[in-house]
Amino acid sequence: MHPCSKKYLLWLLVFACISVISCDVFKKGRLYGDVVVTITFRPSVLSEEETKVFRIAGREIDLLKYSDTLPPRHTELEAECSRVYNDIAKQREQKISEATRLVGSYGVTDPDSITNLAKVHIRPIEEEYSEKETSAIRECANKRNAMLFEHIVKKVTTDTQGHYEFTDLSYGRYFLSVEWGVRWWLVPVQVDAGEIKIDLTEKNAYLISS
Repeated sequence: MHPCSKKYLLWLLVFACISVISCDVFKKGRLYGDVVVTITFRPSVLSEEETKVFRIAGREIDLLKYSDTLPPRHTELEAECSRVYNDIAKQREQKISEATRLVGSYGVTDPDSITNLAKVHIRPIEEEYSEKETSAIRECANKRNAMLFEHIVKKVTTDTQGHYEFTDLSYGRYFLSVEWGVRWWLVPVQVDAGEIKIDLTEKNAYLISS
């Protein structure tokens, strides 16, 4: 073989090795973070508001392959489920308001009597509509899971502290997906470094309830 041909082949081999080393297909990354939610809520109409921080343990998180068509489809489902859930919530508020006026019409003033009347007239409404809301959330979650299923690349489950971790990820674009009650996450991710931390909180969640 001519010396020039050998030199050409050598340079070609060096270039191929550099290309393989620098190609993102062969690079791997780690994606991790925590699922933490702070909620202010009232356990019942008879209770004071409470604020609690929840580290979401034992929750399955999906890593989805990127698709331009996924966000608009997801947004459409979010809007549909918000309408259903908020309609139920408005009906609940109306029924509780009517029951509260009824309790007030009895003219009782001592706290124990008011509490007992509220248990009779208000608590059954809370239980009925809480079940309706739960059923609506479950149905929407089933629709969401069916829509996202074909895009799933990997799954992990959060630990007792709400921590998740994906390892050995090829560089590229993904979505992080999880739902917890009325909170849905579909967060775009660009894996282009050795380690990337993304926490899932209220700041990057979609809240079905208004």
